[in-house]
Amino acid sequence: MKEYIYVNSYPRSGSTFTETCLNFMYMSKEHEVVLDTPAKLLHSPELLLENLQGILQVSIIRNPIHAISSFMIKDIYELKVAPTIQSKNFKKYVESKVDYYKQYIDALKINSSNLLIIDFELIKNDIKSQLNIISNFIDREMNMTVDESVEESRRYLLNSSRHNHLTNSLPIEKPKLYFEYCDYIEKNFDLT
Repeated sequence: MKEYIYVNSYPRSGSTFTETCLNFMYMSKEHEVVLDTPAKLLHSPELLLENLQGILQVSIIRNPIHAISSFMIKDIYELKVAPTIQSKNFKKYVESKVDYYKQYIDALKINSSNLLIIDFELIKNDIKSQLNIISNFIDREMNMTVDESVEESRRYLLNSSRHNHLTNSLPIEKPKLYFEYCDYIEKNFDLT
């Protein structure tokens, strides 16, 4: 049994919502100290190679074309610049995102026996069952039911204007540029 959870995934793979739900499930109601939360959100492929004592590492895998395109769209929100397919350094920009994704996949292949790997579609379509699976590995008292934690997390992420770093932590309607990025990646990169 584990006491802590690291949700360690490529960005834009449902990790923020999953981590938020887990913290609502396991944090005591009066708990305010963020440093001692039971679940931590990480984006560290290197850490996926470790077998961490007392920590369950959960990694969510999303279709690479969709994950990379979504990560590129997040850059637009944060940088206020939309890289276009016609721009001079666009291919290099995409290559950096693809290489980062491949680091995750390589780490997952090497250390899969020490990780809980979940498909993004399961998080998106049935997060409650996935939270129940994760809870089977955790040695902590639940302070909120799975249903309550999902609802509270949705409310928190929708209403948290003070958390600008949580760009689109819940599904949104995809902009046209997202689909252009998807097409470009599919035509120019082998992600099999």
